[in-house]
Amino acid sequence: KEVLDLFNMKQHVNEKTHKHSHTLDLLITREDDTVCNLSVEDTDISDHFNVDFCLNADKPKNPTNTIQFRKLRNITS
Repeated sequence: KEVLDLFNMKQHVNEKTHKHSHTLDLLITREDDTVCNLSVEDTDISDHFNVDFCLNADKPKNPTNTIQFRKLRNITS
């Protein structure tokens, strides 16, 4: 398997992003995130192309930990 598949990720840019016909600029998200209106444009400002997109992504929930404890005064030996 590829590394992105192992981490449930997806690469969205599938065209050249550099003047020398290479894909150097990437957009990698979680597999279930939604990317819309992806466009790659040569703006002649740089040798890299402009990658424009809309990303609808939910912030992952923080994991919760349950901590149990006993009061030291209630421990009998």
